[in-house]
Amino acid sequence: MKLQWRIWLTVLCFMMIPWTSQATTVTLQTSLGRIEISLFDSTAPRTVANFLSYVNSGAYNLSFIHRKVPRFIIQGGGYTWNEASLFVTRITANPPVANEFSVDRSNIRGTIAMAKLGENPDSATTEWFINLTDNSENLNNQNGGFTVFGEVTDGMAVVDAIAALPIVNACGAFTTLPVVTQPTSGQIHQTNLVMIDSITINSDPVLSLSVEKRGTGGGRVTSRTAGINCGSDCSEGYATGTRVVLKATPNSVSFFSGWSGGNCSGIGTCAVTMNTNETITATFVRITHLLTVNKSGAGGGSVTSNPSGISCVAGCITSLKSYNSNTNVTLAAIPGSGSTFFGWLGGGCSGVGACMVTMSADQTVTAVFKANQTIGNITFVPATLTVGGTTAVSATATSRLAVTFRSTTPTICTVSGRTITGAQAGRCTISARQAGNTNYNPATSVSRNLTVTTP
Repeated sequence: MKLQWRIWLTVLCFMMIPWTSQATTVTLQTSLGRIEISLFDSTAPRTVANFLSYVNSGAYNLSFIHRKVPRFIIQGGGYTWNEASLFVTRITANPPVANEFSVDRSNIRGTIAMAKLGENPDSATTEWFINLTDNSENLNNQNGGFTVFGEVTDGMAVVDAIAALPIVNACGAFTTLPVVTQPTSGQIHQTNLVMIDSITINSDPVLSLSVEKRGTGGGRVTSRTAGINCGSDCSEGYATGTRVVLKATPNSVSFFSGWSGGNCSGIGTCAVTMNTNETITATFVRITHLLTVNKSGAGGGSVTSNPSGISCVAGCITSLKSYNSNTNVTLAAIPGSGSTFFGWLGGGCSGVGACMVTMSADQTVTAVFKANQTIGNITFVPATLTVGGTTAVSATATSRLAVTFRSTTPTICTVSGRTITGAQAGRCTISARQAGNTNYNPATSVSRNLTVTTP
């Protein structure tokens, strides 16, 4: 006897709330569109045969999606609808099929698996579900694992449209019933339901073309024949013999390095004739540019980078590092003992502060370090100076060297009546030819000898 229900919505109940090379394919014709499914004949033969027995008998015709769990599954295969009588009929079940779960056929997005009774791995009969997301951690590890026996090759947009529908509580087995339109007057009709008008076996197999993107870069793969836009849509079903031409377009900071699979290679288009399921790999590589950092001058010091990669310390003359295109690299220079950092050359950098280089092309930056050189002593006259006082100083230096006065306090040098404020505390540089007749004006009262050095 067929089990029948008549669904009435009462005030209490109503509330809003790649595996085989040649596979059998079926078409689910729903009221929201067509869903193509490729079955795993060779790896789940008993489960596929069980499913096809209901397809061949027409048992699934005029059935409906009776359950939806958001971000989990949509479920069908349990009930048919009779609009004339407004009755729901339970599909008559054949003997249950033995569980064929395998970790090689995981419950990931877009796969179809058999529903079964709790705590009974071998209880699957008529009902099936389509995974809306990767449910492998859950469904692979309970009740013996849920047997995946096929995958959606075309029509995931229809699956997602069903998943986006509101649900109503129609009691019994229909507490999460997805509806296309809201029932009126408390009564559900066929127009409210996601109907499965038919499930048919395709005489010309629909074959699956999948695109995988690999590498450090990014880009998009599209097909001249509608279907592949990867991006987001990286698989499509095509009839046997269809010629599909794929094109790879890298993003602005990557380049396309080539194809593999489907007898494709090189960097041109990839033409695939669909005589079997195919997986094509497109490899995109992030563009990199070489940063060369040199050290020059008689002095010494270190240059480091953020992000890391450049570390030119004692004994290093040149340091090389490749960075992803458009990376901003900050260089810092630290002079060694007895040396002064004189500044940057190249890479758009100058001065003695940090150097930021944008790696939009290969870049070369030089850090100049000069050695300090002691060339004599300066003695204050008189020995004790008052703030604002002035004393004459003299030093012996070669004509090509600049003379630097160093002390622990800020200094002001007066050269031929011109006042020069030191670039840093305790430092003021004048030319050697002026060193024999130079006034030194300390900012505080001091009495000491100073060493004259050259950068």
